Amino acid sequence: MGENDLSIKLNTIVEISQLVTSSKSFYSIKDKVVDKMLNVISPKKACVNIFDRYEYKYAYLVCKDTLDYIPKLFEKDQTPQGPKIHIDIYPPYIKEAIEAKKPIYIKRLSDDPRASGELEIANKEGYIGRAVFPLISSNSVVGFMTCFLEEGEELSSTDVDFIDSVALLLGLSMEITRYNGDIDRIVKKLREAIASIAKATDELYKNKGIDSFFTMISEQVCKLTNSEASLIVVEDHDIRVNTMAKFGKIEDFSHIVEFVFKEENKQRDVKLFSKKDLPKHIVDMGITSLIFEPLKKENDVIGHLIAINSKKYYNDDLKILAIYASQIVLSLIMYINSRRIFDNKLMERDLEIVGKQQDLIMSDKHMRLDGCVAIDYYYSPSRQIGGDFCKLVRMDDSRAIVFIADVMGHGILSNYFVAMMKGVLKTLLSEELTPSNLLNRMNRILYNDLDALNLFITARIMYLDFDKNIAISSNAGHLFPLSFFRDEAGNLKYSAMQTDEGIPLGVMEDAEYEQHTYDISDVEMIALYTDGIIEAGNIDELEYGTEGLAEFLITNSDKTGEEICDMISDEMHRFTGTQYMEDDVMLVIVKREMKECD
Repeated sequence: MGENDLSIKLNTIVEISQLVTSSKSFYSIKDKVVDKMLNVISPKKACVNIFDRYEYKYAYLVCKDTLDYIPKLFEKDQTPQGPKIHIDIYPPYIKEAIEAKKPIYIKRLSDDPRASGELEIANKEGYIGRAVFPLISSNSVVGFMTCFLEEGEELSSTDVDFIDSVALLLGLSMEITRYNGDIDRIVKKLREAIASIAKATDELYKNKGIDSFFTMISEQVCKLTNSEASLIVVEDHDIRVNTMAKFGKIEDFSHIVEFVFKEENKQRDVKLFSKKDLPKHIVDMGITSLIFEPLKKENDVIGHLIAINSKKYYNDDLKILAIYASQIVLSLIMYINSRRIFDNKLMERDLEIVGKQQDLIMSDKHMRLDGCVAIDYYYSPSRQIGGDFCKLVRMDDSRAIVFIADVMGHGILSNYFVAMMKGVLKTLLSEELTPSNLLNRMNRILYNDLDALNLFITARIMYLDFDKNIAISSNAGHLFPLSFFRDEAGNLKYSAMQTDEGIPLGVMEDAEYEQHTYDISDVEMIALYTDGIIEAGNIDELEYGTEGLAEFLITNSDKTGEEICDMISDEMHRFTGTQYMEDDVMLVIVKREMKECD
């Protein structure tokens, strides 16, 4: 092999590495990677197969553009990921490569008995040799890549090493993709969990009783963890609650409850069980998987939240259960206490005081900068005390900072973290940190308190510089802002300022947040908001959505930001058909206001 040939391969590896590390999706780069690889080796045909997580029964053919005959064999097995092929259909040496986690190269199939069942397909596809390279992620095989060699083509030992390196990079790309997918899934589940908890808590306070509250929670747990059934058991003599609520297909819960209590008493901190971990009498009931979370009041276990029979439980399912368990206990205690206290009309006075305190925390609702820029926000809690937070900071005549956050849940606990967050933000802003470093620091400061109560906060910080016409933003699981601009015809359009979602504050102690810079030269307006607006539902169970918000803002773009903020409440009531909002409503408008310049 010539020195020039080796140099080309090394440069190709560098190019592929840059592709992999700069992309968050394996599916967006897989074909480019294979094309780059085939450009510098003699085989001109290759394909990539991947497994669904670490289930090795089926493989999905996801990269097949260089093949002619083989894809046609599996057209009837097409799925969104690609043709789904049973592992037993593949030649035995492919399974050997997967088990050994090493490449296998067969120069001539006709000389190797392991390929005897493949010769007819090989003849029709036009190859005489084949090499298979496992894709490895975190020391597990997540797929494999195959190179097909026609007559006159062969692989040198250097070629094999080169292709193996490409396979390792594809494995890394899959790990990155799945990591980002996991984060997206966790964020989505967390948001759905909070929405369902808020809805169930509302039902609790509407005097539908504890049993109705528990049944709603059980149903939502099934939905978010893909479980067939769930169960809540509570026995607390202090608050005089002894109840059980269930949702799903399992009829006899007594043996399940007994098993969970025994596991809890072992104090092993094991809360996830697959079929092999469960005792025979439980499996005989048709139960193949189970997770649970104790309901703790201070240091006492007063019950359990149990989910049963998901195809596969993940660690974030345990996190979801922990959030529900924490909120069940808090809601239960607050409900019992409120029923007692409201009889004496004391809670109304206390909530009014705390509500006024929260108004003081967020008192700066309007800001003006030179250059006809105004920043305004509207906030209305769904109850007397809310969990949304906004802070506007004027840096100088042309620069400002907008910080928006949503603490999980409502009530005194949320208000506590709103107050804590304001203090942390004030301290960190004095250190002149970048947006991403500010969120990194804030997460580490708040993590222990949030984690102890199984709470989290979504947040976004945006630095605005109207001299340079840029916005620098970092995100911790909060919703994407909307930017508004004119098209060539002069019509006002909008787009989402999409970045990484980022993990909410309080979920991962070592979370690292990124920041992104936007050109806002042509942007007339930016809207930041919380989910109370876009998830507001009407009588037809339709959500207001980002499209509804964007349409409202475009329709009223001739008004000032302050006027728009004054109108959003009536808009929400118009859409929902009620004066009561199920969630806090917050809207921040950053607007270049031309009439301010007149």
